Amino acid sequence: MESLPTEGVGAIPIVDLDGVRQGDRAAIARTAAAIRAACTGVGFFYVTHHGVPAPVIAEAVAQARAFFALPLERKREVSVNARHRGFNALATP
Repeated sequence: MESLPTEGVGAIPIVDLDGVRQGDRAAIARTAAAIRAACTGVGFFYVTHHGVPAPVIAEAVAQARAFFALPLERKREVSVNARHRGFNALATP
């Protein structure tokens, strides 16, 4: 299945990675174009058929919830660094 079209302003594009995972060169090119359009247009996108097992996704969600449940002082210990990675509290520059 190829990247699915979306309609309307503000719609989040859906990018299907099935053809990429299959190694289909034409699908890879179409998917790359869809990702570029999503990143330069809306700014983000949903991914389907990525191959990440459900337990891995569930664990990532659990870890994210645990992190965000920490006190603000603890989260600030991993503030955004020079590579733009880390925690940035709401309403902070």
